[in-house]
Amino acid sequence: MKLLTPLGLLALVAIIALIIIYIIKPRYYKKPISSTFVWNLSLRYRKRKIPLQWLQKSLLFFIQVLVIILIAILLAKPSILIANDDGEKIIILDTSISMNAKSNDKTRLDRAIEELEDVIKNVDEDNKLTIIIGNNQPEYLVRRETSKNYIEYALTNIQPTYGECDFDAALLLANTIIDENPSSKVYYYTDCEYKNNGYVEVVNFQDNEWNVAILECNPLFEDGYYTFKTKLGNYNQDANVKLMLELDAGTIKYEKELNINKNQEIELDWKEFNILNYENAKLTITDKEGRSVNDSLLEDNEFYYQNLDNIVYDVQLVGETNTFMSASLNSLGNIELTLPKTKEEIVLEGKDFYVFDGYLPETLPLDGAVWLINPQENHKDLDLLIGSEINCDNVLMTENNDSDIAKEIMNYISPSDISVTKYTKITNYNNFEVLITCDGNPVLLVGKIGNTKVIVLALDLHFTTLPLSFNMAILVHNIFSYSVKNTIENNVYNIGDSVVLHTKPTTEQLYVNDELQMDKINFEDDVTFVVEEPGIYNVHQKLANENVKDDYFFVRVSSNESNYRYTRDVLAVEQYINLETGVVGEPGGGTFDFKEIGIYFAAALLLLLVIEWGVQYREQY
Repeated sequence: MKLLTPLGLLALVAIIALIIIYIIKPRYYKKPISSTFVWNLSLRYRKRKIPLQWLQKSLLFFIQVLVIILIAILLAKPSILIANDDGEKIIILDTSISMNAKSNDKTRLDRAIEELEDVIKNVDEDNKLTIIIGNNQPEYLVRRETSKNYIEYALTNIQPTYGECDFDAALLLANTIIDENPSSKVYYYTDCEYKNNGYVEVVNFQDNEWNVAILECNPLFEDGYYTFKTKLGNYNQDANVKLMLELDAGTIKYEKELNINKNQEIELDWKEFNILNYENAKLTITDKEGRSVNDSLLEDNEFYYQNLDNIVYDVQLVGETNTFMSASLNSLGNIELTLPKTKEEIVLEGKDFYVFDGYLPETLPLDGAVWLINPQENHKDLDLLIGSEINCDNVLMTENNDSDIAKEIMNYISPSDISVTKYTKITNYNNFEVLITCDGNPVLLVGKIGNTKVIVLALDLHFTTLPLSFNMAILVHNIFSYSVKNTIENNVYNIGDSVVLHTKPTTEQLYVNDELQMDKINFEDDVTFVVEEPGIYNVHQKLANENVKDDYFFVRVSSNESNYRYTRDVLAVEQYINLETGVVGEPGGGTFDFKEIGIYFAAALLLLLVIEWGVQYREQY
């Protein structure tokens, strides 16, 4: 039972008023006289014969309390949920990439839409329809719609996607409908079997389509050679195929001929080819003649991997303390370090990272990050005011800074372990972020000139214990990691992932697969976008010096989408609990309506009023 207007229960306050009335009500006093003596003896005798005689004096009060309770319940409008014969449907339509599998010139999604068209024929006011698009970000196509024409028009806007269906998120949308109509029936139009589908009815549109796929590819370096641990799957028919491995844009090629049984998964590697190095690798499944295989899903027939570990960064170190800095820089492992011996050998372009120790060039480089150590004079390109040298005997302190830059550069650094006897005072640093101080004055600062990152260390390394401590190697590593980033962070992404592209400081235009993502008008340091299709992506940067830079990454198809025999364990919970109504059970079987049952309470109230009148009459007469 549910009370539609619970505020009606406030009428129960009248019980308090009734109690007060009985307390202040005038009472009759009993005074025995001789003529009533015999009657009192008779009354005592009757009380012995009737043990519950005491209730007679309280009966009227109890009846009046019950009357008040019934009146309060009537005001609260009591009702119950009953099912009728109408049926509202909620259909979660899987639009993931596996629904693009084709047989007999129709995809699984085509067949699902045809099924939906039949469902639409029965839509009316009592048979509403909700369609939820099941992709990596589920959304309503129509919600509790009753117009057949509108639903048919909405179906024309359905587009297949390349990611997976986030069923949990789709079910949350479905449950909002169940909250409004607890008996709505939930259907899932998909292409996968489930061991336990709970209260959701699964409609499987798989038609034994054939698919051969690269499920996984993991590059490894073992015993001095590179190999690629590869997992293939073949579903619904036997396959005789060839697996091609192309290194460095096809300059080196290897192949394996494979006979894979129906519904078989195999693992293999490429150790026998003794691969010493590579920049990029591409795996492709072909037929025996090297042509594209004609299976139902082409997007999972290739895999691409760019070797990010093979990237070498150009670093130039100019200064007085080459021993300290060069050792720390070389420990990074993936750099090519240049140490100019004369001013003529110093270059101001073409490097990824420039370190100037005690030396300031007339013009600062703009195409790579710059680290200035112990600057002694002001510079036209820097918004800094360099002061005099300060002698001290102190330790460094961390500036109270919670920015992302501070967290990245100061990670594992312990400034209090670093002693200083001399530093350079900087008095104007408005456009720089302070990370480390000495005597309250900034010592390590980070800023930008345009889009070029600039780090300033106002210390002479000869007058500090920094080079002698573990902090030196960590600081160099952190500053380099912050300053020099590869364009792409990962080799492989999944559908729906956010890809962050770190542009070069002099990038003027950036294209992804020939589509312009950024130009110098709306330039940002990083470009972020979401990948929605599988395949190889080319990131092309046009730089200010007319140079170009190309990088590549791969967006894969989920192995669950490629595996046509994959059976999930659980789809949904066993029971749905509506928190609003408290209904527990499986949605389905028609809609629920609230039926008011106040008439039954009104009948009980009328009966009590008659009884109350009878009791009143008996007491008075």
